[in-house]
Order: sequence, then structure tokens, then C-alpha cells
Amino acid sequence: MTLSELSTIPQHKLNPIVFVLNNKENSTEKLLEKNISIRDWNYHKVFDMIGGGFGYKAVTEEELESSIKLALNSVELSVINVCLETGSTLLKDINSSSKA
Repeated sequence: MTLSELSTIPQHKLNPIVFVLNNKENSTEKLLEKNISIRDWNYHKVFDMIGGGFGYKAVTEEELESSIKLALNSVELSVINVCLETGSTLLKDINSSSKA
């Protein structure tokens, strides 16, 4: 989802929950440009740029659970920045279990 697409959500008064699985690797950019150093973004602050919604940063499981509860009770866009360890296998594990 692009920032332009996200920016339409407050205009239409929608309340989706967007999870950013942030492993701080920026793999796509690194594939395109070998010698690139990209800073870790504060994805949970994107709502400031688009003019609506709430953002949450989840580093621990408890923070993730709390963020989800708050997002489920929100009437606006919620962006949850799920901070994963670099090299996390979470996405691989999810993909493997969905094929089983």
C-alpha cells in the first residue's frame, strides 16, 4: 500500500488496521542499490503526514497485544509498526504454515 492510498483513508472516514512488519532490512531497496544505507522509519507516525488516524509501535508481544486492542476500538485508521529482529523468520514461518 502506498502513502497516497493511505492518505485517502481519513478522507473516507474508514478504520482499517495496517500492520507494518518492520525487519529494518529494506530488502527491496538493497537489491536495487547494493551500497545503500537506509534509516529505520517511524512507520507508526505516518498518520501525522496523512492527516488522520493513530499509530502504535510494538517491540514486544505485550505492546503488540495492547496496540491491537486499541486499534480494534478505534474509529480511525490505525498503523501498527511491528518491530521484528533483523533476519526474523516470522514471515517465512507464516508463509510455510499457510501452505500446509
